[in-house]
Amino acid sequence: IREQRNLLDVLKEYGVQYYVSTNAVPSGNGCFKLSEPKVAGPRSPHMRATLCRPPAKFFRSGEFAVWVFDLQ
Repeated sequence: IREQRNLLDVLKEYGVQYYVSTNAVPSGNGCFKLSEPKVAGPRSPHMRATLCRPPAKFFRSGEFAVWVFDLQ
């Protein structure tokens, strides 16, 4: 995280198949802006990426939304 690398590159290196997010931000063009960690101060390092694929699953419960992306 300290190096602020591209989030998707890091997940790929670890062989992560599914990314589950409660803070993905739809950008309106079919893409999602991703940022980790979710809970960190504005001056804290973050890994960010833009993912342009539909979620495999989407859940909403009240004000909470969860996106599940298949990365492979």
